[in-house]
Amino acid sequence: MLKLGKSSPFEEDVEKATNENNLSEDWSLIMHICDNATNYQDGAKFCLKAILKRLHHNVPRVVLQTLTLLDACVKNCDRKFLLQVASSEFVTEVRKLLGKETEKKQTAPVCTNPDVVTSQEEENDIIRGILF
Repeated sequence: MLKLGKSSPFEEDVEKATNENNLSEDWSLIMHICDNATNYQDGAKFCLKAILKRLHHNVPRVVLQTLTLLDACVKNCDRKFLLQVASSEFVTEVRKLLGKETEKKQTAPVCTNPDVVTSQEEENDIIRGILF
């Protein structure tokens, strides 16, 4: 399982499961990762670190596949994995990741055309009416 050149024994499998060229999820590999995270000593910790690394990827498809892998691990791994997900280290990393997205949205160019602003306000009112 331990591969040279990788900082974690899970990185190669996680990269295969979340490769940007994948057309669909490889559930046998995902379940293999879940089994290894449960069966190896410190497997949950190493697996979650490899997953966090892939969550920072620039390709949205990779991030989506990584979230699918994370969901499968949460549902199929033991309590050790759940404790790692609930750890302050993981929560802090996820907040940093979400903070990056918020910063990107805040630095986006703002449209000052009054017609467009009115249209956006009208759309927001329609959406609020549907939701509430």
